[in-house]
Amino acid sequence: MELAELEQHYARLLTDPEVDQLSQTVNQPNIFKILGVSHYEIRHSNFLAWLLDPYESHGVGDWVLRSLLQELFIDGRAMGVSILDLAEINLDGVQI
Repeated sequence: MELAELEQHYARLLTDPEVDQLSQTVNQPNIFKILGVSHYEIRHSNFLAWLLDPYESHGVGDWVLRSLLQELFIDGRAMGVSILDLAEINLDGVQI
């Protein structure tokens, strides 16, 4: 790669709004690091599983799970599934 081409790539990187947004996000406080629990992935996974499980004691039923599915369906990350399908999804017996 020649110097001029490298400079062009670097200039694009410096002016890319997504890179700017990422750098701002990286500098934000991390609650897990502040609490000293950033290396407890199993606990984080257990907590997320508890939140996503409609049958757990949190009292919100399937709201968290449906909200996550909605996010996945809206932006097309769930290929072959339409956001319209979410209303008909039966979550009875779902296992997290």
